[in-house]
This record gives sequence, structure tokens and C-alpha cells, in this order.
Amino acid sequence: YDKVLAGWYGKFIGGTIGAPYEGDKRCSSDEGVEKFNIDIEPNDDSDFQIVWLSALEKYGPLLTSADLRDMWMEHIWYPFGEYSYAVKNFRMGVQPSASGSFNNAYFKEGMGCLIRSEIWGFISPGLSNRAAAYARIDGCLDHGDEAVWAEQFFAAMVADAFFERDVRKLIDGSLEYIPAVSRIGKVISFVRERTDSKDSCADIRKEILRHFGHPDATNCIQNAGFIALALLRGTDSFENCMRIALNCGYDSDCTCATAGV
Repeated sequence: YDKVLAGWYGKFIGGTIGAPYEGDKRCSSDEGVEKFNIDIEPNDDSDFQIVWLSALEKYGPLLTSADLRDMWMEHIWYPFGEYSYAVKNFRMGVQPSASGSFNNAYFKEGMGCLIRSEIWGFISPGLSNRAAAYARIDGCLDHGDEAVWAEQFFAAMVADAFFERDVRKLIDGSLEYIPAVSRIGKVISFVRERTDSKDSCADIRKEILRHFGHPDATNCIQNAGFIALALLRGTDSFENCMRIALNCGYDSDCTCATAGV
């Protein structure tokens, strides 16, 4: 219970730190890292997961994508990017898993499902396979392929983090839940290798963008790389982890929030 509570604190604090810089593709200043004692604002990163908790309480552990869709349509208003395409597809009768990809080529690899991966790990301590399975039925609502795999990866990491503290071991174990040929797997492996070098975080960030960059600031491939960089290079303190994620820019509220868990 303490680890779950700490995970939520890290999620909310990270999202609040990164929110003022969201969408900025430049390296941000790290002044926001010092602002811990501020009110936590509503954020889709956490609000979705509160609704998913309600879905679990309503439908039980065997809930389906359709159950999550129904809770979404009843309780969630966010109109951004892939969310709007999913809602349009729901209303046209397009069902999960097709609802995440149909007519959604640009945003289907967004961060929208990766950022709600934590709850599946929180309810599956030590059971990374189950966490990844939950993430799959969630992610397909409004995303496809790479983003769904990204959610599976981070959900599995959270589940295993109850019993493993070594970030590299967590990454290696969670890579089992995504295709080896996937771009999300490649960026995570790339960052894991590069962080063993003496290159600065800024230099590794440039390499992430050069090899995996996307014009959409919320694309999950580059942002997952930033999260991995923050986790691997920020092991000495929570503050340093947040500083690295924040300074990478792009979808900074989401990267800080997920790294904060």
C-alpha cells in the first residue's frame, strides 16, 4: 500500500512539474522541479485512471475494452488528439480494438494510453503479465500498435517494481511484453545502451530525436525514450529524475508523471 501511495504521489507531482512546459520541443529550464508545494491540478494522466478504478469496482477484474469504453463515454470529457478520434469512432459504432486505429493515423501512437498504464501495474503487484494484458485492453480504445505496446511495457514495469528496484532489470523484463522489432522496443533498448556511455543527457536526447523523432510532441516513441533516460540517469534522486525528464521537453507533463511513479 505504501508503494502504491508513493507511486500516485510521484505521478501527480511529476505531472504538475511538467505541465507548464507541455508541448515545448526545446530543452526546458529546470525551475519547475523546485515547485513541489503547489496544488495538484486535474490532468488526463490521472483522471483516466480514476475512472478505470471505478470501472474495476463496477465490473470486476474481468472487465473488457467495452466496459472501459462505456465508462469513458459516461465520465471523460477530454477532447484532445487521439481522444477525440476514439470518441468519434465510438459514436460511429467502431468497436475496440479497431477504435484506436481507424481514421487515426497521426495520433494513434500518442502518449494518451501510456500515461494511464500505472493503475494496471498497481493492481497486479509482481504479475507483470497480467498488468500487460490489462494495458492491452485499455490502450486499444484510442491507440494502435506502438502506443499499446508502450502501455504494456510501462504497466509491466510498475507491476515488477513492487519486488525489484534495479531499473535496468525492470526494463529488461518488461521488454518481453513488446515485439522486438517494434520502434518502442528499439528506442528503449537504444537509451538503455546509450546511458552506459559517458555522453550527457542532452546528447542522448539529441540522438533520440534524430533516430526516433516525430513532429507530434505527444508521440510515444520519442517520449518513452525520454522517460527511460530519466529513469536510468536519475536513479540518485527523485529530483534529478524529474529534472532530466523535464529538460527533454515535448510531452513533459506525461514524461515527468510516468517517470515519477
